[in-house]
Amino acid sequence: MGRRLAKSVGIPVDPPRRGFEVTIRHTLTVLEWTRRFDNGAVMRSLFRQVGTRLSG
Repeated sequence: MGRRLAKSVGIPVDPPRRGFEVTIRHTLTVLEWTRRFDNGAVMRSLFRQVGTRLSG
């Protein structure tokens, strides 16, 4: 299942070892992860706060 999902979003699935770069940055409202694979595919994830924890 992981390979099918990866392939459907453009992440290379072979050869077994691939080069990639991860960039992590943040603003006041979002944490952004950008992954760039050696075939040129880019996968970007944005994480936004959806609530608070009262106890830490």
